[in-house]
Amino acid sequence: MSRYKVVVPVFALVAALVLGLVLLAGCGASTKTGLQAYSNSQYGFSLQYDPRFSPNSGASAQSGPAGASAVFNMGFLDEKGTIAEKKYVDGMLIAVYQLKQSIPAAQVPQLKGQLEALLPSLKAGLQNATLSPLASTTVNGTPGFQLDYTYSSGGQDLQATTYFLIKGDKEYQLTIQSAVGKWSQLQPLMAKTVSSFTLK
Repeated sequence: MSRYKVVVPVFALVAALVLGLVLLAGCGASTKTGLQAYSNSQYGFSLQYDPRFSPNSGASAQSGPAGASAVFNMGFLDEKGTIAEKKYVDGMLIAVYQLKQSIPAAQVPQLKGQLEALLPSLKAGLQNATLSPLASTTVNGTPGFQLDYTYSSGGQDLQATTYFLIKGDKEYQLTIQSAVGKWSQLQPLMAKTVSSFTLK
């Protein structure tokens, strides 16, 4: 039994899964690959994203069931993409949560059971949801978990993947999603952003 607990509800993203945000002007420098670069020194991460997605620092995830709120939110949305309930839903959302204790990387796999116990709550909070089993993953050396799922919102069927990455006393949630009909086109672009996500 692990002595570590995820004291921030990792499924606080349920209220924020529809990535509808007020879009701001794009920012970031172009890279040699044609991708845009974004870095955040306060929360110690950097990534690259396809220019079809517009960055939005005005993201605001709602509180989770235990009152936990993200300390940082950033969206990268396709402003010419699918709209559900007056919100853009094709894109990526990054949410950073402050944990109440630091979790060593070697202990992260022991949290899987705790997260799996929360899956029924996640499913109940989404319309027509189908969840794949939670899988262990690593993104550029940062351990965590990956959840693939589909659900409906505003008459749109959506497909999504959320990465729960834990480093020290922070949890980084990276959610990529799009309308099901656009997933095969957009998922590879968003997956490149996930694979470029690097923590200092």
